[in-house]
Amino acid sequence: MTTLPTTARVTYPMIALVSNGFQSDYEAGFTNGLAANGLTPVLVSSDRTLVERLLPSVVVLNLRGSQEENRPAWQKAGQIVFYLLRLAFFLARHRPITHLTGMFAFSRLKGRRSEAMWAFECHAWKLLSRRLLLTVHNVLPHGRDTPELRQRMREIYKIPDRLVVHTDRMKQRLIDEFDVEPTRIAVMQHGIDCIASAPQERIATTRTALGASPSQKLVLCFGIVQRYKGVDMLIDAASHLGADTRIHVAGRCSDTAYQTELEAMLNAQTGEVRVTWDNQWLSEVRVDELLAAADLLVLPYRHIDQSGVLFAAMRHGLPVVAFDVGSLRQYLDGGMGIVVEQGNTVAFAEAVQRIDCSVAARSKVREYAQQFLWSATVIPILNEYQGELIC
Repeated sequence: MTTLPTTARVTYPMIALVSNGFQSDYEAGFTNGLAANGLTPVLVSSDRTLVERLLPSVVVLNLRGSQEENRPAWQKAGQIVFYLLRLAFFLARHRPITHLTGMFAFSRLKGRRSEAMWAFECHAWKLLSRRLLLTVHNVLPHGRDTPELRQRMREIYKIPDRLVVHTDRMKQRLIDEFDVEPTRIAVMQHGIDCIASAPQERIATTRTALGASPSQKLVLCFGIVQRYKGVDMLIDAASHLGADTRIHVAGRCSDTAYQTELEAMLNAQTGEVRVTWDNQWLSEVRVDELLAAADLLVLPYRHIDQSGVLFAAMRHGLPVVAFDVGSLRQYLDGGMGIVVEQGNTVAFAEAVQRIDCSVAARSKVREYAQQFLWSATVIPILNEYQGELIC
């Protein structure tokens, strides 16, 4: 892996990937996918970037620095400003093809002022870049579907030279709901970096720590806990399951009201505890441990366009049970899971009980996942860089 000194002279053209802290697994996987196809991307990174997983040809430029969760608010704000200034200087100096592969830098802030900054940020990066691409992971931010936000997103989607989405359904939504020209949208499947495996000793240790016996079916639900992810419906579904099933929810909840609601539901469990919740931020190492130890992953979402969690399950050969929302059926009908009517918690519990989690079933999921390796899924968008890459 190569680092780029601040004094380096870079030969044009250049591809700069900017994730602004979006899922480190996605960040590394997509970058490696481009590198595996002969490109030399510059990854604008942070201390949380999975640099050990990057291919040698990737150029790493750490402009974001520390991402410690317990930093004081003033320090976080100062770091964002300093990061944006450094990024602006870098783009102005080298004028690369810039691909925003994650959210905007101000996306983690709340309120209309932060939303107003998204358009400003997008305009700035376009002005400072040779060409601007934006990956749209969700057509609308989760749980924030208002006329005002739709209009703001309609304006933002006009700015980049190209929008990249992960499903045909998302492309059609951009066309129908946001008046985006079809020729400005590129469809690239979400990918996985590699097929994962873990030693049996490590799996056994994790299961024991979670209180799951070898005979129990360990069901995992992980990621940032928000209302749209339906953890409350999962807890309700658990009441229809027997003692042979154990459910573990892993991920931090920043919604105080929803956290209180979930804690009340968990405290109301009678008899043997069926659902446990680890309410904290998860490192990539911890995510891999949980996925390796689980027998099944669940997606009890109220709504979604597509989910990176689904691809994490693929990577570990995990079958999936999900509500029928967004594009999930497109993948689960392919042989790796079951979809049930949205909101039907009884049917969800029945699917958890009957789904095959055997070694043979997990091998089938891993075989199915091969087609989604990042080195293959990025191919449809390579031509978005191609014309600019000829020196």
